[in-house]
Amino acid sequence: MLERNISIDFARGFKRRAAVNNARFAALVRAQVPELSEQAAATFVGAVVVTVAGLWPYAKPTHAVAQVMAELKAPPADEMFANGVREGLTNQLIGLVARSAGS
Repeated sequence: MLERNISIDFARGFKRRAAVNNARFAALVRAQVPELSEQAAATFVGAVVVTVAGLWPYAKPTHAVAQVMAELKAPPADEMFANGVREGLTNQLIGLVARSAGS
């Protein structure tokens, strides 16, 4: 939704800045997990973006959704978000390291 109704110039600038930031992030990941190739680190960064974006609604539910989740005795929204991010990215990183080791 965020990338709708924007100009080509805005999209171009945004995507270029995002690419630079993602490359910096991947370099930071590789510094901490040197077993990862550049491609694997880039894949992990992509997974971070998708995971956080996908789980963000859990962190900030609407009033109606929060009420229903409470009725269902679901964990608090911030806890669901944090656990989802932690589990998803841990599994992604373990998988990428394992695949790198097998290469």
